[in-house]
Amino acid sequence: MPFIPLYIKWKFGVTDEGELGVQVALFNFFGTMAYAIFCPIWGKLSDRFGVKPMLLRGTFVTCLIFPLMPYATTLENSDGTKSKHYLSRGILAELVKELQDYITDHYYTCTKQILKGLGMMYIAGDEMTANIDAAGGKGTAQFAHEAIEIYCQ
Repeated sequence: MPFIPLYIKWKFGVTDEGELGVQVALFNFFGTMAYAIFCPIWGKLSDRFGVKPMLLRGTFVTCLIFPLMPYATTLENSDGTKSKHYLSRGILAELVKELQDYITDHYYTCTKQILKGLGMMYIAGDEMTANIDAAGGKGTAQFAHEAIEIYCQ
């Protein structure tokens, strides 16, 4: 499945090519292992109930399971720890970097220290927080603050 590396990269923020390779290999390994374990079982069941009903059942179960993939929230790291959040790397880091570059290109040099200060201002509770929440929806200022905090670590 060619979309799996992109999915792992987007959903869990795995940007390191080595780590991405490990995660894709684990995904493929466990899928193949499940196939090897259940093929004989499905074979016996198809001998008993017929091939067509068993193929339809397998297709139906796949149609139920694949849409559940977006609800996965953690990913086992190669060192055995769990990723706390996909926000710590990947897409969100790229968006914060894009914000930093925009400020630098159009206003002033935005260092990580300045960016962190802006993130603090976003949640100060004054008009800035209200304006950001009005533009992006309730909680946007808090979300942007947390994203900047993670990016600036």
